[in-house]
Amino acid sequence: MNGDDLPLVTRRERVEARKFMVGIFMPTMNGGWTVSRATNLNTNKFSYLKTIALQAEQYELDYLFLAGGYTPKLTAEFRFRDKISDAIGLASALGALTTQPMVIATWHILYRHAPLFVAKLAAGIDEITDGGFGINVVCGLTPNAPAMFDFEDSGDHDERYLAAAEFIRMLKLIWGSNDPVDFSGKYYQTRGAFLDTKPVQQPSPLLVNAGFSDAGQTFAAELCDWSFIVSDSPTDYESVTRRSNQIRARYAANGRKAKICMHPYIICRETEAEVQEVRDHIWQHADMKAVAQQFRAFKGADSMMQSHSQTRRELEDYLFIGTFQVFGTPEQVLEKLVRLHQAGVDGIHMVFLDWHKDLAFFCERVLPQLRAEVGDVSY
Repeated sequence: MNGDDLPLVTRRERVEARKFMVGIFMPTMNGGWTVSRATNLNTNKFSYLKTIALQAEQYELDYLFLAGGYTPKLTAEFRFRDKISDAIGLASALGALTTQPMVIATWHILYRHAPLFVAKLAAGIDEITDGGFGINVVCGLTPNAPAMFDFEDSGDHDERYLAAAEFIRMLKLIWGSNDPVDFSGKYYQTRGAFLDTKPVQQPSPLLVNAGFSDAGQTFAAELCDWSFIVSDSPTDYESVTRRSNQIRARYAANGRKAKICMHPYIICRETEAEVQEVRDHIWQHADMKAVAQQFRAFKGADSMMQSHSQTRRELEDYLFIGTFQVFGTPEQVLEKLVRLHQAGVDGIHMVFLDWHKDLAFFCERVLPQLRAEVGDVSY
């Protein structure tokens, strides 16, 4: 991209200027984060996601966080999360449809992707979004991934982060160099890798990571920009402060500043009675077999989510899949989100039951007061 073509202010620059970034965790996995028959099992459809993205644009939300992955064929009667739309394709499409929110796509970088291939795609999407593309770097593996993608895995958790670190270092070299790149590592090698189209963001597009093990924090603090955390239990503010401080200290030791983000589940209604009615409806239609399956996926012996396995979360918490629960009237939701911000959180990507209706209600009844309370202004 020529200098004359660069945007005066990139999407990322606008977003990171916020004191408290407010985004959406897009329900690219059908059913979203509600393991109940009360949920919509078509949330992964592009028409549904497009409407959410356009709402985010209308209300000047800051980013769209796109989950991704590969699921084995499910045989359960309740077809929760048996379809996952591709985060990379969606990032390009939704980024082209909007002008304000960043698009952050989950990428399982150890699934036999060549760094040069990823660098090229990311640079292209970054141009489409005027410097608004980010990668949620996932270093873990699901148990079936090595067989599906035809590669060997040692099973060593920390070694995966060492491999991921080589991958990201090579990416950054390719993005930043005007000459062909040679790289010789233990896990990745290249000779003469050259990228003729550079990302708008320099030195690199946004990188996000959710690792919380020692190896994960070391990786994020050295190579990523935002860290995505979960709390020990659904309303545990103290653990949010503890984890935020721990991660910030890791970043600071590398001479860097961290931004901390979380994914709260929002149930907001005019009265407490209406909030309880929604909660009861979700519980009455809960599929506990599916809840148990999600619990095993996040906290079981084969889990790739150490950020969850190190928490005190119980089986019932996975009705809402490990989210931080922010339930209440508009005034109560505002108070709880301000408290999260005070606990050390720089940004939230929100989760809802009815994404269209509930997002609109939140943006009308809570968002203006939230922006004013933390000192943010309109774009």
